[in-house]
Amino acid sequence: MSVTKFLLLILTGMHMITLGNVVMFDGEWNGIVMAVNNCLFVIALASAISSQKDNKGNAPS
Repeated sequence: MSVTKFLLLILTGMHMITLGNVVMFDGEWNGIVMAVNNCLFVIALASAISSQKDNKGNAPS
């Protein structure tokens, strides 16, 4: 899976979790949703940085 697809998948998941919290639970689980979204953001950020470091060594001269 490419990094772009992975990042879009995480972003979509974050939005779906937030939407589910608002629609199904009337925002009662805001703390849990925020924690999950923060974890997903950190995973996405680490993935993007790792990919950028891998591609930096292969940059054309």
